[in-house]
Amino acid sequence: MKRMNKWLLTMLAVVLVMSVALTGCGSKDEQPAANNNEPAEPAAEASEQVMHLDLSDEPLLDPQKAQYDYEFRVLNNVMEGLVRLDANQKATPGIAESWDISEDGMTWTFHLRDAKWSDGTPVTAQDFAYAWQRAVAPETGSIYAAIVSDHVKTAEAVDEKTLKVELANPAPYFETLMAFQTFFPAKQEFVEANGEKYGTDADKLLYNGPFMLTSWEHNNRLELKKNDNYWDAETVQLTEITLDIVKDSNASLALYEEGSIDRTGLAREQVPLYKDHAEFLTLSEPTVFYMLLNTKNEALQNANIRKAISYGFDRQAYCDVILNNGSVPASGLIPPEVPGLGDQDFRTGNGDLVTYDADKAKEYLTAGLKELGLEKLPTIRYLSYDNDSGIKGAEFFKENYKNLGIDITVENLPVAAVKEKRANGDFDIFFGGWGPDYWDPMTFMDLFVTDGPFNEGKWSNAQYDEAITFAKSSSDAEQRMTRMLEAEKILIQDEAGISPVFFKRVSILQKPYIKNYVTHPYGADADWKWTSIEGK
Repeated sequence: MKRMNKWLLTMLAVVLVMSVALTGCGSKDEQPAANNNEPAEPAAEASEQVMHLDLSDEPLLDPQKAQYDYEFRVLNNVMEGLVRLDANQKATPGIAESWDISEDGMTWTFHLRDAKWSDGTPVTAQDFAYAWQRAVAPETGSIYAAIVSDHVKTAEAVDEKTLKVELANPAPYFETLMAFQTFFPAKQEFVEANGEKYGTDADKLLYNGPFMLTSWEHNNRLELKKNDNYWDAETVQLTEITLDIVKDSNASLALYEEGSIDRTGLAREQVPLYKDHAEFLTLSEPTVFYMLLNTKNEALQNANIRKAISYGFDRQAYCDVILNNGSVPASGLIPPEVPGLGDQDFRTGNGDLVTYDADKAKEYLTAGLKELGLEKLPTIRYLSYDNDSGIKGAEFFKENYKNLGIDITVENLPVAAVKEKRANGDFDIFFGGWGPDYWDPMTFMDLFVTDGPFNEGKWSNAQYDEAITFAKSSSDAEQRMTRMLEAEKILIQDEAGISPVFFKRVSILQKPYIKNYVTHPYGADADWKWTSIEGK
């Protein structure tokens, strides 16, 4: 079907939201069955193996520079690292067919299989060593440079098919970390030939994964096709995937309803209309959204003012009114399910570190104003994205803080503009989120160390830094986890270095003929290697 223009899609969506007639035999609250350990069953002959999805924004597909979930989603399917996560979140052989680990766990030797780039040349150990060196090189400007430098001391291509890695610190999760996109290989000759354009167009990237990007109509659509050079091509069922760039949730829903895309997320006002639909799914994600408070602002340097902001809004109301998709109030930095001390998850171990308390917020505000010698706070600038939830969320916070006696002005901007303002520290409060890159609390905790690349609020605390440094260098599982529990209390309870808002849940619609759509709680959130179309 011909793709509809965005204005018409939005208008159609409004009609759908107001008048949709729902059918089906009930709701579902689980993900579709998926098993990455065995090839998916062959699709029915009548089913064309083409899947249609959407992306929320224009991606950058340079694996060493990418930073957003929608970028990782694409990269994870057109490229492959040393390992690939299966449906059970276990590291399975990718470009490395096997690996050896030294007795102390500090040296890993990966043995590469015979794999090819999309230009027919071999994927070599040097491609990995070069990519990792490129990630940490200052001139690359990778926001994820630290994920490499914190974990890897040396990476040596012993020969074309052998990569020897010496760890910088103990990392019990290192095996799964190798599936993360910053660690994907890069062919030096190709990267240097394309310069700043690397990863910005279909012909400006080499592919070694299940699919290849064959067409990229910027800010409109990407088209992927099966990569016949992929080492495990016989497992891949889909022949083509289209990705429409759709920023508006109503437009995305309209595309789903007309059958132009096969899966879509639901916005707040859409969930009640579809919660009993046969194609409705709710998925849990260990992702936290929070307000980053910029301590370059003199008022926000004051811990009592930060605490007033953190206690001063109704998290449950935000989840119910703005999201209405199953997301729950965040009482700390680390989401539920992330492992903690012993058999407990981290969130259970540390409990609720912050809640909504208007009286407490007013007390902190009064104390902070007195310390600053002010009668009222200067107006606070709030920065977020120009999508539905960003705009509605900003109005929610503005109203909540008005009741507290704090005035804010709102800037809702496109991703590129937000990215620039964040990097320049041009905000007072930034609303953003973080999903885990690997399955350990450290993927959240080290965001807020002094001068960390993601600590754009510039909050700093020596005790916090010391606890994180210890946890990164210790091989004692109990001690490192105990120190991270202590550090979270410093960040959230003692200092209000950030203000957590909610732990993410998502509600989606997915066509019943989509089989084995694999999702991951950390790293890239989707894997289409095993996906197929059946019974369409």
